[in-house]
Amino acid sequence: MKAFEEAHNALMNPKHKVDSYYYPYRVAQKYYPFYERFFKGMNKNEQSVFLTSCESMLKRIEWYLSTTTTQEGRQDVLRAKDYMERILAGL
Repeated sequence: MKAFEEAHNALMNPKHKVDSYYYPYRVAQKYYPFYERFFKGMNKNEQSVFLTSCESMLKRIEWYLSTTTTQEGRQDVLRAKDYMERILAGL
């Protein structure tokens, strides 16, 4: 969980909040396999931290998609958005 938190904090770094930087959102696709593998084994606090991280990442992805002009070509970012929505819906 500590490694996840460190990675999430690095991805949420404000320096990535430039519309041409899609890399953090592309990497966010990895949250879903992490969720599938580890979520059920987490304690309640870790689950809460993970879900809050997914919510903040989803907001950043939505911001990115609303401000970029190249979103049509960023299928990886759209996939990450879908994964965040699935996680938060409990699928």
